[in-house]
Amino acid sequence: MEQVPGAEQYQVFISHRGSDTKNNLASLIYHNLTSYGLSVFLDKEELRTGNSLCPAIRGAISSASVHIVIFSQNYAHSNWCLNELCWILKSSHDCKFLPVFYDVEPFELRYSERGCYADAFQKHQQNGRVPMEVVEEWKEALREAADISGLLFKTKESDYGKFVKEIENIVIEQVKYPLEVATYPVALDQALKDLDAHIQKKGFTKVVGIAGLGGIGKSTLARHIFNSRRSNFSRACYLFNVREKADLTSLQGQLHRDLLGKERVIPNTNIGKTILRISLKGLKILIVFDDVDDGEKIKSVLDMDALEPDSLILITSRDKDILRGSSANTLWYDMKTLKRNHSRELFCRHAFRRLNPPEEYEDLVEDILEICGGLPLCLEVLGEQLAVKLDSKYWKQQLKLSFQGQPLTETDTVINSLKWSYKALEIEQQEMFLDVSCFFVGEDMELSVRVLEGLGYLRDVRNCLESLRRKRLVDFNNDVESQDSIGNAGQDFQISKGKYLILPQRSSKIIMQNQVRELARRIVREDLRTTDKPIRLSCPIDLEKLLQLQGGSVSCRIRGMCIRKACTSLPELPNNIDIKGISLLVVEHPIDSSWFLGSGISGELVWLRWRNSHCISLPHTISLKKLRVLEL
Repeated sequence: MEQVPGAEQYQVFISHRGSDTKNNLASLIYHNLTSYGLSVFLDKEELRTGNSLCPAIRGAISSASVHIVIFSQNYAHSNWCLNELCWILKSSHDCKFLPVFYDVEPFELRYSERGCYADAFQKHQQNGRVPMEVVEEWKEALREAADISGLLFKTKESDYGKFVKEIENIVIEQVKYPLEVATYPVALDQALKDLDAHIQKKGFTKVVGIAGLGGIGKSTLARHIFNSRRSNFSRACYLFNVREKADLTSLQGQLHRDLLGKERVIPNTNIGKTILRISLKGLKILIVFDDVDDGEKIKSVLDMDALEPDSLILITSRDKDILRGSSANTLWYDMKTLKRNHSRELFCRHAFRRLNPPEEYEDLVEDILEICGGLPLCLEVLGEQLAVKLDSKYWKQQLKLSFQGQPLTETDTVINSLKWSYKALEIEQQEMFLDVSCFFVGEDMELSVRVLEGLGYLRDVRNCLESLRRKRLVDFNNDVESQDSIGNAGQDFQISKGKYLILPQRSSKIIMQNQVRELARRIVREDLRTTDKPIRLSCPIDLEKLLQLQGGSVSCRIRGMCIRKACTSLPELPNNIDIKGISLLVVEHPIDSSWFLGSGISGELVWLRWRNSHCISLPHTISLKKLRVLEL
């Protein structure tokens, strides 16, 4: 089912016969679902002209992830309702189809000799206005719908409130939330048209790559494609930040969960690959591998050749050679920097919340456009920073200091722009930004907020994270499509063997652009040379660099350390490096526990993740005085 160009996007579509249910059940369902912030289409009679569905209704059906069809006594008398039903069944590959039988029985839809549906088809055949092949298509659609498990409603027996609540629960569980694309999606539709034209020119292939510079908008375009084209496929899955995923079986597990709707423990990649090859047979699927730096990851996770020919694998990467040697025929599309007019629009939208700048900012805007060179990330970051303090003289001076009027490489341009934004932050915001970049990228929002609150920040953590988001220094999403950016943290956290942190089912995750993270790494590495700041070690390599720089001559305190990837051993810590006062310790691979437990950990520990610990109880050398989150 193709997406209807220009059509408004909806999450839920309600098909009903107005004369039967418009003023009761259909309206109640509509108002209840919209009160949750869902986008619900309840068609209006004025949209119905002629016998064919108008683009607005076809577009609403195609975009919705939940279709509610209320079969009432007069439903089959309406050509429009029957046409809607046919279109819904054609587009419901990856969608929830919920039949509601309103004072009718499912068997009546099968066109029995008696009953309201039999009467309706007798009239369709007698008036002769509809071709018989169309009538037969309607009959087949009704027979198919009758075989789908649905809900029965009897006006003399059922309670409207309870019944609508039951529908509401089903919809909330099944509705698919679109991925957040961009605050101001400038030139995205044009980029999608260019990509479509490129594919048509080169010939269809099931593996398409989007390549380009960091910060050019590859992931933004991929999310836009995923949202707008997912209804064309029976199943869809978006894999975020593949570059950061070391455990390939976790990627296979997510593919199995998102594409097949079932949790599956994957013991190793070979078995996982076989399971996916067998399970996905016959399915038309869409998969996005976002931010790939090593093509071997994709080859190890999925047998692309075994997928159906009309499936689509979309890859974003800076390197077009990552799949060299693969048997899969990959078509690469090179993302281009924004044209001058689009760069101007994007920057002005972020800086001034309008299409064009005030007159006194014209020269400043032109200077910034020249510096950014059409890179969207750079334009967004500088635009949001300018929006905080509208002072043209101040920013002209800052530009001169930051960029010194010299030509820069694309990487320098982005890093300098980001550093400018970082330096404009308050001290606490800077510290939180560095904590997030080192320890919380890819983590659940609720976990992150709870830990950050335990670190003693004076500012409200949620407000601070939202401020960093507005400045484009962090972002939030959910691998399984979350409805919120930051949810409420009113969830109890429990300590018990097994799973120690009880999280909401839909919890946003913290993400960060690669260039932003590179800036943070540079700053953290600079801190390794100092003695007056707590040290953040985001990987064992940082520890080795610290030992090289500090040796045994000066004292420093470790604020936090992550060991996310397997390592055979860790260097012995000299006496001058204090790990006793560590606040954040994330150990995801087996290591010798004496390395960090030998001399004990004081009561400053806020978050301990200790995978594969094999401990029945925590060692007495760990103090739980300030502990907020424990995961074993």
